[in-house]
Amino acid sequence: MATDQEVPEYPGPAQREELARLDDVIAALDVRLGTPQGFMREHLMAARSYLIGAMPEEYRMTLDMAKEYVPQIEDAGLRSRIEAFLKAA
Repeated sequence: MATDQEVPEYPGPAQREELARLDDVIAALDVRLGTPQGFMREHLMAARSYLIGAMPEEYRMTLDMAKEYVPQIEDAGLRSRIEAFLKAA
């Protein structure tokens, strides 16, 4: 039985804005595996998938795990950008 109820668009404007900020941080990270930046990138890529997949609990959990790697990011400017993103997310 069909209904006249509209299904909300996902990702919505707020999620698209968060996705853009997340993509900006991911683009700044080194892609080498086995490095603090590489681990951070892996966590943020997973978080991105959860954000797109409308899985807010998993998104939040993955961002919390990413916070563990922030002190290991040597580049102070990049570390600051990541911290700012994680605090705002």
